[in-house]
Amino acid sequence: MTSSDGQAAREVRGDFEARREALEEAFFRHEIGVDEFVDEYNRLMEEYQDRTAEVLPEERCQALFALPPGEPVVLGDPEVARAAYPDR
Repeated sequence: MTSSDGQAAREVRGDFEARREALEEAFFRHEIGVDEFVDEYNRLMEEYQDRTAEVLPEERCQALFALPPGEPVVLGDPEVARAAYPDR
């Protein structure tokens, strides 16, 4: 990985973190419901993975996500989230 790859990856990560924090704030302020939160979180995570694959070599991307580029990691499960936040 070159230093420019590392800088680009840090920028992608910083953008992801800022957008994730805004999404979490909207959820905890009750501006969005649990299903919308999970759907948007998964979409955001998939976009982060795609953008990371654009700036890092394939082997670094695979090491980071433990999957080859193009095979998304899905973290949010609507049923689990509904059970965790039944009042939402």
